[in-house]
Amino acid sequence: MDYTLSNDHLVVGIKRKGAELCSIKQTGFSDQSFEYIWQAEPAVWARHAPILFPIVGKLRKNAYTWKEKEYYLPQHGFARDMDFDLLNQTETTAAFRLVASPASHTNYPFDFELIISYTLDGNKVLTSWEVKNQGQGPMPFSIGAHPGFNINVHEGETIEDYSITFDKPERVPSYQLEAGLVAGVAERHFLNRDTTLALTPTMFDNDAIILPGLASDLVTLSNKKGDYRLSISIDGFEYLGLWSKPGQPFICIEPWLGIADSTVGVQDISKKLGIRMLEPAATFSKTYFIQIG
Repeated sequence: MDYTLSNDHLVVGIKRKGAELCSIKQTGFSDQSFEYIWQAEPAVWARHAPILFPIVGKLRKNAYTWKEKEYYLPQHGFARDMDFDLLNQTETTAAFRLVASPASHTNYPFDFELIISYTLDGNKVLTSWEVKNQGQGPMPFSIGAHPGFNINVHEGETIEDYSITFDKPERVPSYQLEAGLVAGVAERHFLNRDTTLALTPTMFDNDAIILPGLASDLVTLSNKKGDYRLSISIDGFEYLGLWSKPGQPFICIEPWLGIADSTVGVQDISKKLGIRMLEPAATFSKTYFIQIG
């Protein structure tokens, strides 16, 4: 990690690359205390909690058009692979900035400024995003979070010992992915007025589960023993992605403002599902938090 924040409850690590959250541990425990953030094992998934910008998910043929010109973007965009500049840091806060450059204009011809801020508030890690349009015309974008959380805190535990609880009863479908693209609705009501989603070894065999239009403000990941609990705020997010690699001891709980292309979608990014259009000189802001315990 490049930067460390701490208070009486948490110690948090952040990398300059991608302004990526890379560690959350509880204060007052030994160096062997439980690490809540997935540690980016290269052979499994070499990320911790990447920020998805300027798109969420995958584009059809990894391409889009803007004003009849074609551009290419990798899945989840490029911000997660860029070095951010540190704007400021205190013991409990840090802010990072990424701005448009000739290199970014090759794939995304817009003058943007992206500021990522982290704040410790008791047992919460607040992540704030500011997207600024510094260009002369409208700017299309999506943004999302992709935090991966270690599970199996006890030896012998499996994913079946964990569940996700919603703070309100939910009745929503899930989207089915095909080669990373939205292929339709997998189950008409993935949650049927339920508040608890039991995790199973096979639920991610066909890639991520994407839940649109949830009523809940908060989702909680916990184990059967009752000694593991973390919550993620999702208030105001259009989609929630859930993902893991089968057989691996982590799960990603992902608040998204955007979604992958459809298998039959349009290539014009201004018409893409989940895209926001930011007017010149305007700023878009959004905050979510991870709460431990």
